Amino acid sequence: EELERLICGSEELDFEAWERGARYEGGFTKDHSTIRSFWNVVHGMKPDERSLLLAFITGSARAPIKGLEGVPLLILRNGGDTERLPTAHTCFNVLLLPDYSSEEKMRQK
Repeated sequence: EELERLICGSEELDFEAWERGARYEGGFTKDHSTIRSFWNVVHGMKPDERSLLLAFITGSARAPIKGLEGVPLLILRNGGDTERLPTAHTCFNVLLLPDYSSEEKMRQK
């Protein structure tokens, strides 16, 4: 089991730790309404949805052995309100997030 965790990573995903360590650029701050909405949506997701989000941003649905607190995350503003979907650069753990006008719209995207 320990060898499996070393090779495959952990299925336990502490998104609160990831939120604490996240950085923001392009006009976003941790207190920006879009960022608050993003984390509200994330924390309301089912575990399998969170795994998919992690894979979308990092390329892996599992956390490293030390957890998500060791995984850098950069969230960049990617334009104003739009119908575009978020995009990511998995090699750098960068999420390009449009400045959606509402939490509901973000949840849909």
